[in-house]
Amino acid sequence: MAVFVRKLNNRRNIDSIRRVKNVIEAPADAVTSEFRTKNNTLSVWQVADKTKAEQGILAIALSSSHIETMDFVIFDEDAVNNKGLLLVHTDPEKNPYSNAVKMHFDICDMRLHSLASICQIYKDVDDSCIIRKTKSELRALILHANDAGLINPSKANDGVIKDLQELGIA
Repeated sequence: MAVFVRKLNNRRNIDSIRRVKNVIEAPADAVTSEFRTKNNTLSVWQVADKTKAEQGILAIALSSSHIETMDFVIFDEDAVNNKGLLLVHTDPEKNPYSNAVKMHFDICDMRLHSLASICQIYKDVDDSCIIRKTKSELRALILHANDAGLINPSKANDGVIKDLQELGIA
């Protein structure tokens, strides 16, 4: 079953959301800090199943401003579909990972009820679906993808280009 991977802005936010009995009781700071929408959309990365989560993690890391320790959440595509959230396949901006184009989706037309739905999805994930990757682990993923010919440094943003140069890739 396909799953989505999303970067957590702050691990404490998901912990706060998961602690409440009902998501409408979630602290506003946790919700607004975690789900910073742009044009009423949230970015997610789809992979075939949980065992392929590192592909989504790699795509997210390479679309970031720079490579650093990051936390991620993995959730089922069915959870999104069952909430009636609108998914649209979109091209990621500036990503050197060649597989990224196939993986990027936006959850569109977000409204307050949509945020509550996403909060519920986060609340329902199993602990094993919240993953931390250190900078060195992310760098190892990047090197492995580069060895497989999946990294094109010319498509990276300036911050990631510096990280790729440190790895001897760009």
